[in-house]
Amino acid sequence: MASQHDTRVSFCRICSGGCGVILSLNESGHICSIRGDRENKLSKGYACFKGLQSGESHNAKNRLLEPLEQQDGTARALPLEQALDRISDRLGAIIAEHGPESVAVFCGNGAVLHNTAFQMQRSFLDAIGSSQFFTTLTVDQSAKLVSFGRLGGWAAGIPPLEEMDVALMFGANPLISHSSLGFLTADPVKRLKAAHQRGLRLITVDPRRTETAAHADLALQPFPGRDPAIAGGLLRLILAEGWHDREFCARYVGAERLNDLRAAVDPLHEDMVETSSGLEPGQLRQVAEMFARDARTGCAYGATGPNMAPFSNLAQHLIDCLNVICGRFLREGDRVRQIIVTDPPKESLAGVIPAGRHWEADGWSRIRGVRYLYGERLSATLADEILTPGEGQIRALIVDGGDPATSLPERARTLEALRSLDLLVTIDPWLGPTAQMADFVLPPLLQYERADFSAAVPGYPLWPGAWAQYTPAIVPPPAGSDLADDWYFFWSLAKRLGKTIRYAGKATLPTDHAPTTDDLLAIQLEGSWTTLEQLKAAPRGLELELGDRRVQPDPAETPQQFDVMPADVAEELRAFLRRAVLPGKWAYEGRSYGFLLSTRRMRDFFNSNGIHNAQVRSRNPYNPAYLNPADLAALGLADGSPVLLSSPHGKVTALVRSDPDLRRGVVSMAHGWGEGPDEAADVSAYGTCVNWLTDSSMDVEAINAMPHFSAVPVNVTPL
Repeated sequence: MASQHDTRVSFCRICSGGCGVILSLNESGHICSIRGDRENKLSKGYACFKGLQSGESHNAKNRLLEPLEQQDGTARALPLEQALDRISDRLGAIIAEHGPESVAVFCGNGAVLHNTAFQMQRSFLDAIGSSQFFTTLTVDQSAKLVSFGRLGGWAAGIPPLEEMDVALMFGANPLISHSSLGFLTADPVKRLKAAHQRGLRLITVDPRRTETAAHADLALQPFPGRDPAIAGGLLRLILAEGWHDREFCARYVGAERLNDLRAAVDPLHEDMVETSSGLEPGQLRQVAEMFARDARTGCAYGATGPNMAPFSNLAQHLIDCLNVICGRFLREGDRVRQIIVTDPPKESLAGVIPAGRHWEADGWSRIRGVRYLYGERLSATLADEILTPGEGQIRALIVDGGDPATSLPERARTLEALRSLDLLVTIDPWLGPTAQMADFVLPPLLQYERADFSAAVPGYPLWPGAWAQYTPAIVPPPAGSDLADDWYFFWSLAKRLGKTIRYAGKATLPTDHAPTTDDLLAIQLEGSWTTLEQLKAAPRGLELELGDRRVQPDPAETPQQFDVMPADVAEELRAFLRRAVLPGKWAYEGRSYGFLLSTRRMRDFFNSNGIHNAQVRSRNPYNPAYLNPADLAALGLADGSPVLLSSPHGKVTALVRSDPDLRRGVVSMAHGWGEGPDEAADVSAYGTCVNWLTDSSMDVEAINAMPHFSAVPVNVTPL
């Protein structure tokens, strides 16, 4: 038995921050408190409220502790192995009748950062012969993947924040989200303050003066959805003034492509951009001067703000072009500052990874002629993949670590699709909206009850330096529970179906006995910079010495070049320019709307994570509809007043709250809420599901079918 003062070292896995923590355990070995680990070299004692309160989730009274089978509105508990027997019997029958493509997996953020769960999902689908893999990536920031495929990328990457003169952030709030890949995931407040003291100039572009924008040297507050105009206007101004890196552009862009870019952005002159975007006169030039004229290092970065709005692929492309024309990358001979420890070792090369348009080589979907994106189906099409009859129709869905009922667009169609399935299985510790509709709910171990190593996103360095950390299982599962690690459910189903798992494409797993989680982690690390044993030997994290590693020259005789303005991007920009914009008068198919809906982060939540935590909910019983105080006054509303929000696609009720940091004409709300089964649910108890206001077929982007969650025109009507 652990003593009352027993402490254990681990790290938080709610988001990609990976903050080191110290767990205090009671006499039963369960968590009684969590604090940041000051000896952790990555996070240095920092831990956010989400992580500090996560111990309550382990001990929560509403946590599911044994599998459920739900039929005709009633639920009954049953032993895990019996539940898996029943699920496999039904899966086998579905596959026999409809084929393996009738089975799909949806992976939410609760499992994306869970290494063995994420790898086992794909391995399971490969074993049964299905390609139906969906994740929250394609309804989040998939524009970055599209931009890489159309523009190209720089093999050596960008300099770390500590070496930047300037940082330009579009729709990013890393001091709250901790998920701006490569920028401020770890110890964000201290790192940003230290960078400022060193001389960093920070520029933010966001309709709200966010917690990050409070530290900015220049904080622009445009209307949502105007990021393409602002980024394109900056490109026009920088090129016109000659503030771009001529030598870099000559070698890695080329005169013809640079001229194509100039011509495409030429209509985006300063007055037009500032007027249509709601900026103050002269602000665009201030940004261009600070970013391009007066700085030599530093990058532009786009996050969920532009990535969730209309023309998101265009916005991300133009943001990335700012880095290209200013040459804001590590060059030959520069010291290597970041590597991904869990990736295979490779040299950092000073050269362009050419635009590959990988999706053009992948198979077609049955829905709206879209393709795969980096081997994934597009989540905005999931409801139609379920509801559309024919070969390949999804009849069984396994959801791991996600809640499609609250995360996918056009909620009415999503609910219709989930209810129509022959089999719905959720892997979830809570009885949320999707789990309430499931035939079976399999509750998993929570983060401190299982082993893992720090989040691994191939190709995306999350932290400065070369960092990785392993944690064993720290606490036992609750007494009397019948739980398992997420990966075990998939391995067990494959075994029952007579299929063999080839895990992570590296090793064939036994079928006569289950592997251990450590076995799987060791397989994943094969061929990487480190081994599982090395990680175990560094309980507070392994920081590899980079020494004098330098960026190497590109071995290619003729350098590859960026494609800064391909034909489809140019057409998207023309379509954007054709859309009439009169600030404060938003139109959609002839109807006028007074506001634009914008996404936001709430400090205590990571998407829907935290909604089932009683202590968190006592502070945040619902997700308010935030408005500027002047807009509230004009509507005759006070904090807590109920309103009807109506968009071109639906309507919801919400409770308003004043936010003086939000620009006028904007309604700002967090997503991932709304536990009730319909839009009439009690929002003071369940919050508001904003996805009733969105669409999954018309208002989506080409290539990635990314739905529009932000810059959605809405009217606000007092109730």
